[in-house]
Amino acid sequence: MDFNKNNIYNLDKTSIELCEFSKPKNLQPYQFREIYKDKYIEDNNKYKSVSRKFEVPKEYGESINVLFYYPDNFDQNSSTKLPVIIFVHGGGFIVDGLKKLPNELCNRTNSIVVYPEYSLAPESKYPIGVEQCYQVLIDLSNNKYNLNNLDLNNISVFGESSGGNFALSLCLLAKSRDHPSIIKKVIAIYPVVDYNFETKSYKEFDGYYLSIDAMKDCWAYYLRSEQDSNEYRCCPSKATKDQLKDLVPQALFITPEVDVLRDEGEQFAKSLSEANNGKNVTSLRFNEVIHGFLSLDQLDSSSQCRLGMDFIVNFLNNIPLEKLIEESSNKKLITRIV
Repeated sequence: MDFNKNNIYNLDKTSIELCEFSKPKNLQPYQFREIYKDKYIEDNNKYKSVSRKFEVPKEYGESINVLFYYPDNFDQNSSTKLPVIIFVHGGGFIVDGLKKLPNELCNRTNSIVVYPEYSLAPESKYPIGVEQCYQVLIDLSNNKYNLNNLDLNNISVFGESSGGNFALSLCLLAKSRDHPSIIKKVIAIYPVVDYNFETKSYKEFDGYYLSIDAMKDCWAYYLRSEQDSNEYRCCPSKATKDQLKDLVPQALFITPEVDVLRDEGEQFAKSLSEANNGKNVTSLRFNEVIHGFLSLDQLDSSSQCRLGMDFIVNFLNNIPLEKLIEESSNKKLITRIV
């Protein structure tokens, strides 16, 4: 596909270049990791964090590394307690995430961002990664490691792409395991929530940065068998109305217009809203953008990325979104789904 000649969705030049770059290459997970290796090193040097080991149940690997991002110039020896954001990175279950978003969230919300470096597929298949993240959530809420500065009554969970899958699963697991009040807010941006490649958005946007074949490969690397996709811990879309009711006090979903994952994320937001009588769920579609528009360095200065970050920051900072929604809708920058 020639994205320049067929730019029917009015994508900007950088987005078109990213679509061209992401054309199918039939790479294995280790090859994807090799491509991004220098970027990970650059990020770790640029965005400073404190690394800690967290124990996990033996069947899930015994321990994982967890990164803590603190606001610039924050004194970790002070008695000040800050909100906590558990950031679950994306990467198709198979690669690490980029560190731009954790750093910006940390500073713009004056929060401590907790970044679990969960084990990746295919070496560690479902449910290892999500259970590792759940253990981090529980141990943080109990302050098992006596960490200073954490406001344990103000824990949010943020997930991007496959990390959005984990973030929503953490909410479902916390409720099912009798910890329903731990998570105060969830933010899911372009989340993977269903093992279904027949949606309208999959058919319409196949090849626009993400493709059907690429997503099938990611799922194949992650699942032990297709039977796993019937579990809500694996596919949040499988959660029942009762499981979604009173799931989390507040939820924000952001989806791009030009994304194979768009429809499943928006459908989950609608289901969550319906299960809670239309309360406390906001779902926004950003027009003329692709998957990853908030995460990728190349799109960081784009107007839609900046607008999306304003929505997320306001949401986390308890600033009402209605005025910004109205202004952005009038300019046709977004479409409100819920």
